[in-house]
Amino acid sequence: MPDYRRYCSVAGITGPEMIEAIREKFPKYSKSTNSMVNNPADYAVRLTEEAELQLVNRFGFAPGLDVKAPRNHGNKVKPHRLYVRVNAELRGRLETVKARLHFSTDQDLVEAALWQFCDKYGEVIRP
Repeated sequence: MPDYRRYCSVAGITGPEMIEAIREKFPKYSKSTNSMVNNPADYAVRLTEEAELQLVNRFGFAPGLDVKAPRNHGNKVKPHRLYVRVNAELRGRLETVKARLHFSTDQDLVEAALWQFCDKYGEVIRP
């Protein structure tokens, strides 16, 4: 269950700021509605996901909401992704090679194969 008081505290926003932000999308949201939302045990009222996203868009993500934090893929060591599908025969051969050469993961095996391919056919310099 969301904890809007916690969200406001961590995000550093006041009740009137929360009301103003939600009112941009939901004009009838009021101080009394905000009071009910902040006391869900008493009123059984909570914000819609769209209203929570309105808060996130305005003030940023902070603990206390049910919406998930945006995923950040830019912080990976290897941010570029390749996909490949193979038939059963090739998959079996790859498993045999992986075991024989002691690769622990498919990632390591495919990277080694790509490096060999680039070294043989391209002017790629390893980092």
